[in-house]
Amino acid sequence: MPMFYFDDNIDKLEKNQEFREILNYLENNVPFSDENFATQIAYAWHLYSEGLFINQEVENDWKYYQDKWVRNLFYAKQNCRALPKTCLMVAYTLELNGMDISSDLTYEEDYKNFYNLSLLNFHDKNLIQLIKFLKSGRTKLSLKIINELFPKKSILDKYFIEILMNRRK
Repeated sequence: MPMFYFDDNIDKLEKNQEFREILNYLENNVPFSDENFATQIAYAWHLYSEGLFINQEVENDWKYYQDKWVRNLFYAKQNCRALPKTCLMVAYTLELNGMDISSDLTYEEDYKNFYNLSLLNFHDKNLIQLIKFLKSGRTKLSLKIINELFPKKSILDKYFIEILMNRRK
């Protein structure tokens, strides 16, 4: 089962580099689900943090993508603790960008809690292996699992394939 929501509309928007429209499309046209919301978090974070490597327009819009990412994190923290893919994307993006999304917890506690929440709610062996790998780096993550979770369709798939392949070395 792929990690992220992807369809022909997103494919077309990516090819045309209409990245704001991808977020609008996911938010307004795709029914809310764990997969959809995890995808929204991942796109907003990826475009915010990696925009410079995509194109200048995305880099210039970094504040827009950051605001979307942060807003989604706050929403997830309050409403999505039982959605495993969402929890995983909250944990991963917080771990890499280090931001406090509450007044009573540090981001380190937040991301660790969200990794644990994602493990509690996942029943997919591949996703459980991915979480263990991201949490510790000691667990083996096979190419088969990487290819099933990230089927090379979106920029998100390509990003995660590159990151995971580099961490396997």
